[in-house]
Amino acid sequence: PASRGMQWSGASGFLRNRGVLYVDDVISPDGTISVTVGDADLSASATTQAQGYATLTSAGGETVELLLAENGTSTGWFKGSVVTSTREAGVAGVLGKALPGTYVEVAYLDCSDNFKVTARVKVAAVPALSFGAGPYLATAGLPVEVTLVDTNLDVTANAESATVTVSLPPGGDSEDLAVLETGGSTGVFTGQLHTVRAAGAANDGRLNGARGGAEVAASFTNPLRGDSASASMRFTTEAGVTTIAGSATPFVAGSP
Repeated sequence: PASRGMQWSGASGFLRNRGVLYVDDVISPDGTISVTVGDADLSASATTQAQGYATLTSAGGETVELLLAENGTSTGWFKGSVVTSTREAGVAGVLGKALPGTYVEVAYLDCSDNFKVTARVKVAAVPALSFGAGPYLATAGLPVEVTLVDTNLDVTANAESATVTVSLPPGGDSEDLAVLETGGSTGVFTGQLHTVRAAGAANDGRLNGARGGAEVAASFTNPLRGDSASASMRFTTEAGVTTIAGSATPFVAGSP
């Protein structure tokens, strides 16, 4: 939020309060932005609640003039909220084209001294999960590769880490996979998990019971925001297994 300031008014010879603006740091896509303004100069009546306005502009270029109502008489504090949309709004009072991963610009003009206060609200990026493509990455008995994209996890300049759950639904093995950011502030996290055809215990560091044709799923939930993502793929074959042309019967190397 912007900080409150004081300004000397040469014409009147006294100090004025400059407006201060508080907004949410981050909202979810299609979420609501709450705006609070403190401006004692705007509260001119001891018996009537005053009003003010803030201007919100999305990254897509849509603008909303938000009415701010004083929360009492002579309090000098004004509040309002606006619903955002990731699509073109077309509805009065709704801020459209507030796209994930972008910012909404908020501005309040203190008319007593023509001083503009500004702030930014981040629209959280939507996390996305995917499996690596290619024959070797879709073979039971070989590692699977998982990629998570979530810029909301990028909180420092260093490479971060996150946890993705990889499982064989329904009721199959489930493993927690640590994915590492590919660099500082990339928001892209990758990791590989070994798969084996044999049965085994959950969370032993490898996906047990992987078979050709089986579905493998990945899921992630942001521990701070609760945003989630999921992905799935199907093993197209098994390592060390050959199928005779025209037959659906697999033969495992080394078996009779």
